[in-house]
Amino acid sequence: MSMPLRPRSHHLEDESINEFIRVLPTQWVVRRKDHDYGVDLEVEIFDENGRATGLTFNVQLKATDDPDKSTLVSIGTDKLEYYGALPAPTLVVRYCSDGKSFFSQWNANILAAQTLSDGQQSITYRFCEQERWTADRPASIERTLRVLRRLEEARPSTPIYLSLHFEQLTDQQRWVVEGAVHDVQTSAPDILKGADKDVAIEINVAVDPMKIRVAIDCLSSISMEIESLDRKQLSPLIRYAVVALLAHHRITHQAERVARALVARQETTRSSFVAFEACRALANDLEKSVELAILNGLHSQSNKYYGPFTLLLLTHPQDEMRRAAAIEFFFKNARTAAREHGSDSEAAVCYSLGNHYRSRFEYAKAIRQYNLARKIRPAYCQTPYFVGELGACLFGAAHF
Repeated sequence: MSMPLRPRSHHLEDESINEFIRVLPTQWVVRRKDHDYGVDLEVEIFDENGRATGLTFNVQLKATDDPDKSTLVSIGTDKLEYYGALPAPTLVVRYCSDGKSFFSQWNANILAAQTLSDGQQSITYRFCEQERWTADRPASIERTLRVLRRLEEARPSTPIYLSLHFEQLTDQQRWVVEGAVHDVQTSAPDILKGADKDVAIEINVAVDPMKIRVAIDCLSSISMEIESLDRKQLSPLIRYAVVALLAHHRITHQAERVARALVARQETTRSSFVAFEACRALANDLEKSVELAILNGLHSQSNKYYGPFTLLLLTHPQDEMRRAAAIEFFFKNARTAAREHGSDSEAAVCYSLGNHYRSRFEYAKAIRQYNLARKIRPAYCQTPYFVGELGACLFGAAHF
């Protein structure tokens, strides 16, 4: 009778775990997790003297024997979302037995690099050469975890430290970049300080002749092409990127403070995403948020962030009088912008505002907007939804 053979997948799983433990510092503690937990390992970092740092991370190992797939990994979208819900960050690691190579990236960065469609169940991620495991990778992991801790523990008084990194710049060009960063710092001196980076959230500004990259460690970054190394052009780019990164990490007080400087200076950006993030940072002051949105063209229906900003505007809690004034100001400008795209677009703005008033039971205002939409686009009268919603408003207003 022949004995059952252990599947290769089981051998490969154990091999990948043993090899991964081998490349970690010996003082780090690795614990295997049950399959029900959803990750393979939990790693706790101890310093060179064996003292606990309180820093931990999870590891999801994906192993293969095929060298052609050494940089590719397939992950379920439900898994990615699950990793994001865990209290400790998850490092996704790809191991190839042929050559015993490792590649790694944080789950949050893998997810941020994707554009998921509705119903998508999995993604395929390709690691780049910069994500190959090297001898300095453990040090970068520890650094990132310390940055994460500082972000999680940030208070309104936590300063922001801007560090500079130059690539292929002349002394004159470096002077221009340093001047731009100085301008950014002086726009919010109580927040953006040239302070000791050991007590601040560090944001790195890397500049070369063609682009600028603003990043918080390896956790998040914004890259933008630049036409020229001009101080007046660089300052708004850096300011917007700083706001967007701080807003992304929910460093709300500091993000709002720097965003107010954007409004005060009437500065704009070509990136609608960055503009929207800056508007989000000002959500507690909808009037300023709307002003910044209009500056950056988010009030135009052709802008892909028109819908998200409109939703933010209509749903964010605020003092009713100020909120109503902000909404009317935004839609007034949106209607003006819509005229350039034709009567249908203008009518749609009126109709959207009518829907907003109807949802708040302000029937007289809703009827007025529906009537404007109908005059601009008579075809609305032939649609059941328009007639039904207008009829509901008339009924609610007791115009039976």
